[in-house]
Amino acid sequence: MVGYNRGDSGQGTSSSRVGNLSRENREKSRIGFAMSTALTLVPSRWGTILAQATDRGIIRLQFLSTASSICVDESDMTQTTQATRAAEHLQQLKWQLAEFFSSRRRSFDVPLDRRGTVFQRRVWQELGCIPYGETISYRELARAIGHPRAVRAVGQANRCNPILILVPCHRVIAADGTLGGYAAGVEIKRELLALERGR
Repeated sequence: MVGYNRGDSGQGTSSSRVGNLSRENREKSRIGFAMSTALTLVPSRWGTILAQATDRGIIRLQFLSTASSICVDESDMTQTTQATRAAEHLQQLKWQLAEFFSSRRRSFDVPLDRRGTVFQRRVWQELGCIPYGETISYRELARAIGHPRAVRAVGQANRCNPILILVPCHRVIAADGTLGGYAAGVEIKRELLALERGR
């Protein structure tokens, strides 16, 4: 386990009006695919990654094999009221992920549009302070945000993190040194840590 310095990070909030949409679009709105977002698919050695952005930044980065209730079709890729800016964020993300996967990038500066409770956003912000290639425990993370007894709540916030890799919840492990859980699966968590450690 290591110590680390905290940093500041932006956070975004927004609301979505469904209005008079078709049944299909209402379902997409229910799971978070509002018309004000843009989507793309990113290949990786571990499978296809779904990336979603608003004009404010990246809102979702999840592996398709483990993401729940996700419906993607070609129309999703272009339906957005802020298409240009959202598409720019996605293009920047694809470049930076390619560099990360090839061990040529250690941090990301693509804008993020975090959506969650105040507690979740505090946990996600702190995750960004864990150095590349290092790990901390869930208990250490709880102490870092000023809630030392909220270990379970911190673990739940980790599981609810919608922006994998960029918000590096894979760098949080159990106190006994075991990997703990990961939304995309423990094997991908192991591989991400091995990538960062040059193994």
